[in-house]
Amino acid sequence: MRKIGLIFLSFICVFCGATAAVAATDYYVDANIGSNSYDGLTSEVSGSNGPWKSITYAATQAVSGDTINIAAGLYKDYETFPISYSASTEIIGAGKDLTTVEGNNSCTIFQLSADSSVSSLSIQGFSGSANYCGIYISGNHVNISDARILGGGFAASKGTPIYFDGANGTDTGGKVTNCE
Repeated sequence: MRKIGLIFLSFICVFCGATAAVAATDYYVDANIGSNSYDGLTSEVSGSNGPWKSITYAATQAVSGDTINIAAGLYKDYETFPISYSASTEIIGAGKDLTTVEGNNSCTIFQLSADSSVSSLSIQGFSGSANYCGIYISGNHVNISDARILGGGFAASKGTPIYFDGANGTDTGGKVTNCE
């Protein structure tokens, strides 16, 4: 009887689409002590455990629901722009006076998709063309907070700090708060 009950329960789970919840992961990046050969699961180095070196690498490893924590420092030399990551992923710097992501003046720095967020960092080095921006938003419900976005402007000869791509539905649910 117990075996029949387990088979019935398994059938119900499959039929109803029940799945096990996948826990979100916190990843760590540190331009000073990190290595992309580490596991990215801790902010301190111990053996093969430690933070990754680049935000770009972290973005390729993170999946929906994950958080990428970025230590204080300048992120420029080991980055490939634009840095884009999965929907529903959060990037958090150590503070807009401590964490700086700098492009090469002919790029977009971040490309954010639906339900993503970026906070507590400075973004610079994207001016030089109307084709580039600090943050390119291509999805709904994107949040940007406690950020400093330097360079650009709204003139045709300069990049735009934040570009909302309305063609991809970015006109609902996002917020830009406490930014400079």
